[in-house]
Amino acid sequence: MPDLSSTFLNQTATYWAATGKVDNYGVPTHENPVEIEVNWNENKSLGGQKNGTQGIDASITSDVEIKVGSLLWLGEEDEWYGTGSANYDTELMIVQSVKWSSDCRGRDDIWVAQLKRCKDLPNV
Repeated sequence: MPDLSSTFLNQTATYWAATGKVDNYGVPTHENPVEIEVNWNENKSLGGQKNGTQGIDASITSDVEIKVGSLLWLGEEDEWYGTGSANYDTELMIVQSVKWSSDCRGRDDIWVAQLKRCKDLPNV
């Protein structure tokens, strides 16, 4: 049976993992970007919900551990603004929540992350 990444994870995203630390100005810091294989699904978000929860703009599935507070962009690293041809207003997303599970036989780890658009582009 083919592995998860070859059958389901058919898109490339650039991932800046959250470090859990802040810089001298109190801004969260991130590791250097890496490319990961994902399944990326855009959602139609109308913002916050009546119960106080935030709307979600996209969700991803990956076989790489995803951390809350990390940043993701749908595209290859060499296409990112500043290193490639992407526009400055490119859709950078921040990870709001993550769920982990494994397949029914316990062979593949799977992370599903809920993403929200960044209103201000972090310095990445």
